[in-house]
Amino acid sequence: MEGRLRGEWHLWKIRWLSFLLIGAWSWYHARAENVRVLPWLACLTLFTVGYSVLLRQLLRSEQRRWYPVFSLIGDVILITGGVGFTGWNTPLILLYLLPLVAALRWYGPLALLIAYILILVGNVSAGWWLLPDKSGAVQVMMHWLMLGVLALGGVWLTHEGQRHRLALNALQGVAHAMRSVADRQSAWQQWVTAARDLLDVEKVIVLLYDRANDQLVPQPPAAGITEEALSQMRVPRGEDISWQVFASGQPYVSQDTRTDPLVTPGFAERYGARALLCVPLQSPGEPIGVVHAINKRGHVPFTAEDCQLLMLLGSQMSLFLSNARLHDDRQREQTLLSAILHSVPSGVIVTDSQDEIILMNPSASHLLQVTTRDAQGRALASVVAEPQVVSLLERARHSHAPLTEEITLTHSGYPVVRVDCTPVADESGKRLGQVAVFHDITEQRRLAQMQSEFIAAVSHELRTPLTSIKAFAATLLRDVEFDRATQREFLGIINSQCDRLSRIINDLLQVSRIESGRPLELHYTTVDVRAVMQRVVRSESLLTSKHRFETNVQPEAESIEADEEKLTRILTNLVNNAWKYSPDGGVITLSARAEDDTILFAVRDEGIGIPAAEQAAIFEKFYQIDGSRTRRAGGSGVGLFLAKQLVTAHGGAIWVESEVGRGATFFFRLPRRHLARSASTRDPQTASAPSPLPQTADRG
Repeated sequence: MEGRLRGEWHLWKIRWLSFLLIGAWSWYHARAENVRVLPWLACLTLFTVGYSVLLRQLLRSEQRRWYPVFSLIGDVILITGGVGFTGWNTPLILLYLLPLVAALRWYGPLALLIAYILILVGNVSAGWWLLPDKSGAVQVMMHWLMLGVLALGGVWLTHEGQRHRLALNALQGVAHAMRSVADRQSAWQQWVTAARDLLDVEKVIVLLYDRANDQLVPQPPAAGITEEALSQMRVPRGEDISWQVFASGQPYVSQDTRTDPLVTPGFAERYGARALLCVPLQSPGEPIGVVHAINKRGHVPFTAEDCQLLMLLGSQMSLFLSNARLHDDRQREQTLLSAILHSVPSGVIVTDSQDEIILMNPSASHLLQVTTRDAQGRALASVVAEPQVVSLLERARHSHAPLTEEITLTHSGYPVVRVDCTPVADESGKRLGQVAVFHDITEQRRLAQMQSEFIAAVSHELRTPLTSIKAFAATLLRDVEFDRATQREFLGIINSQCDRLSRIINDLLQVSRIESGRPLELHYTTVDVRAVMQRVVRSESLLTSKHRFETNVQPEAESIEADEEKLTRILTNLVNNAWKYSPDGGVITLSARAEDDTILFAVRDEGIGIPAAEQAAIFEKFYQIDGSRTRRAGGSGVGLFLAKQLVTAHGGAIWVESEVGRGATFFFRLPRRHLARSASTRDPQTASAPSPLPQTADRG
């Protein structure tokens, strides 16, 4: 709008300069011809002022669209009056260029031509009947003929300028659209449309080389051909002119495909081609396809300018395709890298030489409690709240060797991580940044601590029976005559401690077997459940004097198909665990009850209980609720782990129910018969709590 108003102001100034020129020439002409000029100048002034006011009002009103029309009419009347007053051979006739230029500017070449014809007809008509002789009319016609030549020349130049300007704008639009490969369909469509309009052809088709099938394949969209028809066109190697242009890399023009020996009839029929312009598409180092411009409208022949223009468009298309291919390759690499980084369980942070975050994968984001989107492009110290991590990466930035350090993350629930910082450099050795890999070793440290406690517990557990065996054996070896009852008591203690030692060793061997991946061997027999429980109670009662044992077996649960040794081991481990975690004594109850095709076993104590948060972890290897208490009472930390493995091997399930300070009850369910175990097994998470057992019990 600002440019338009500035143009109006320039025309306004030119109009008043023309008015002054008409007045001055009229004054000069009147003095030379001795003609009264004042009335004419008064009329001229009044008319000019009046129609200038009218134009000004039109510019400020809603009827602005009529401004060009009234301006042209007023300018023509003003100039015609000046020309008529001073003579038809006056130089003022050149002022007619003012409305002609204005018409061209406002309405284009057609308006200029119409304005020229109207001025010519009006002035020639006036000249024939106003002039006293024919020579004046002829002179007027000569002036107007010269003016017409100038006007037509201006029209042609204007048309050419507009055409070149439109072509330039179209090329700029295509170049702008093809800068981005994100919206390829739109950019491709704009390119095809621009090529068709600039060359003024009926059809534009792009064929790209398909390396897998060794053929040229038309690519949609195309101008003048439907996508359905385009999808059926395939050009095998060497079949028509397309391959010659593709192989040679040189453009080819055929003004008449019917008489051109290089254009096959099949090609002309396939594309409906009367005339053809074909140019190659080439990326650096290799051809990638060809472009066909077919049939100039109006049967006009192709020109060298058309060839140059299509070559220019083809170079833009080639650049676009190369960029698209690079973009696809980069996207694939980024997708692959992103997938790798997302799948890596370790946290990864990549920073540049200024310690700004370039990349952070979800594992690192989770460990450091940082949102990945917020971290991108920001300084590490402003994102990560762990001072030890920031300090380590700061030291690594100034180090030429990799750094490794273990850090406890205080802001993320105290996980322990091992951070490996490695510098990143280009081929010339210039430092670009660094990569920090965070390995969560919390579980490793926990297992290491558990193993240390396990070794201490096993050492204590093994030392206790060995000490008893050594003491009572040494006592028997003294030169003292012990009565038979005392000897039998001492030997019984030695035997029970040997059994205890054997059980510990067997547990460790079973754990080792499980860890090595070898399956547990089960030898199924018909087992007397009551007898097994009583045997376990007798064995365990020798190890504690504070506890009282009870057994409760329903008649329907007295028999089961199982490995008797493994069932004894399960109950022994559960009972052993029960009295160890009941330091104040109490009753330990062993029970068995039939449920459908299974038998539900339970071992209940009145001990310290198990916190809900630890109930899922107690069946893990080496896990102990309180290592110090366990070492005082004995225990290696593998009893419950082994019990779960043995129950699972039988096709059963094991779980615990407990409240802190109110004891614990361990349940396990086994199939009654060996063949039915797979169908009868229930997951411990879905197993229902048993109903209370009958109160009649056998005392152990």
